[in-house]
Amino acid sequence: MRGRLKWLAIALGVVAMVFAGNVQPTPAQANSSASTLVTNDIQPISMEPVWVPCALGGAGEMVELAGDQRVRVEAKSYRNGMYRTKVRVRYDVTGYGNVSYGLTGETYRARGEEMAIEQGFSPLPVTLTYLSQYRLNSRLSRTKLTAFTRNVQYIDLAGDVTVISSVYKLSCTSMLVR
Repeated sequence: MRGRLKWLAIALGVVAMVFAGNVQPTPAQANSSASTLVTNDIQPISMEPVWVPCALGGAGEMVELAGDQRVRVEAKSYRNGMYRTKVRVRYDVTGYGNVSYGLTGETYRARGEEMAIEQGFSPLPVTLTYLSQYRLNSRLSRTKLTAFTRNVQYIDLAGDVTVISSVYKLSCTSMLVR
């Protein structure tokens, strides 16, 4: 997940810099209140192995996941100098408990969404928001892992960073079925 967060942060920063500094409105857009750029992409992913501590009735299991992720980037630049960039990544991946560790090879499915939003005036002040929701399920042991993250930061004109809110929730349950 850390690699995905780093990718989101880099993508968000690059899009914001390019968009805020280099987008020239067309004649039709010059009279409108905002200029918008939207991109969509589907990419195959192979996620880092995830440790599911509650799998197999609490024994835990390493799970390797792969599938597709959908990436949507929206960037808006307003006439008053304000901008807003949003990167949204949705994924639907499947995988197995890693049998190389002598575990079950049970099938897992994970769905999730990550979103990073940067809005403000170029170069400062800026508000940064990061949201993440993740759900992993299995049928055999009825394992359910859910994770939620929200982090909001504000960078003022002096460049000082203030954490407005930071929330992390994790829930993991499992029932062995005979």
